[in-house]
Amino acid sequence: MTSTDTSLFQDRRSFLITKGDQVYWKSGDNLKPILPDGCTLLSLYYIKETNQLFIQKDKKIYLYKIDTQILTETSIPQAQSGETVYEEIGLYLAGQSGKNFIFTFSKYDKNSEEYKNEFAGPLPVSEKYYQYDIANNTVKDADYINEIWSLTGIASGPLSNLSLDVWDDKKNIFLGHLVGEGIGHSTPVYSVDLNNKKITETKQMMEAQPFFNQWGKGGDFVITKKSDEKLTLAFYDIAQPQKEEKSYQLTIPDPIYGLSTVVWNDQKAIIVFKNQFDELNLTTGTQREVYKDFDQAPSLANFNWYSVNFLDNNHIIFVDWESTNKNDPINGKHVNIIKTVDLNTNETQEIYRSISEEGSGFNLGFIVLN
Repeated sequence: MTSTDTSLFQDRRSFLITKGDQVYWKSGDNLKPILPDGCTLLSLYYIKETNQLFIQKDKKIYLYKIDTQILTETSIPQAQSGETVYEEIGLYLAGQSGKNFIFTFSKYDKNSEEYKNEFAGPLPVSEKYYQYDIANNTVKDADYINEIWSLTGIASGPLSNLSLDVWDDKKNIFLGHLVGEGIGHSTPVYSVDLNNKKITETKQMMEAQPFFNQWGKGGDFVITKKSDEKLTLAFYDIAQPQKEEKSYQLTIPDPIYGLSTVVWNDQKAIIVFKNQFDELNLTTGTQREVYKDFDQAPSLANFNWYSVNFLDNNHIIFVDWESTNKNDPINGKHVNIIKTVDLNTNETQEIYRSISEEGSGFNLGFIVLN
């Protein structure tokens, strides 16, 4: 078992760095692994209430307590392991309470047509869902996931156009939206009250894209709608998805660069365009630029993709990237860079960079510990 730096957990803005399925803390210019030998990270989801991560070892799921390094075996079944037929485990949804989690077990058969699917393969031949109660370390079948697809009338399975994004596990309400080839991420947003078998959906809007807040801070989801050089940002609640709680009219900095993502808490929102971050004050409605990559070539910025989160109310963290070949940015080696921005001063700090192998894409990430 590896040792840790206790000062990491005393910093209220601390975070961990991930590379692939491993987790590290940064000491000077070096990364030091924190997971026990033979363990891999299952999900980037951080369980704030217990300071734990879900990790995997030998197809079995464990809870890893970061500060004490205690490893606890969960009651979730062990996944099937085999050369031809095997299962992969994934965290499908985390309840907003932080107490309940839904895992998916995807079974693959290398001899099956699904696995050999040239368009979207390899695909699983079947999927099984389990609900895990972290407080009691108990597990039960979560076949009601298939019932959600049935209620909406949208086909289930790995090629389903319905993505489930938020779960209010106290009221058993699920939020989902349409996603897929040719439609991207689009409206309507579906709210499924599973206890009462009730479905509510937003209007279907052109040039609109939904974003979701799994923790329900400042609203459960937003819908952005682009019109000319303006962007409307509207907030909604999971219980009343047809009722707009509040909305803001924003300016698009440069029409050539599209919207990448939106993240928010109860005070601020960060609107991420392809080469620029804007801050929206949710109290005053004011919009301002907080970060812009002036060195980014337009051809490279068109391919940029950001993973962004708040460290606290005054700092954000994100993964940026560069290419060693700016004439052909997608090919060649990618330089993954973790950066932070002080929202008070707009000061940018580079935390860590990693050069990937040729063609391997992005492998650097972070887990915010707050």
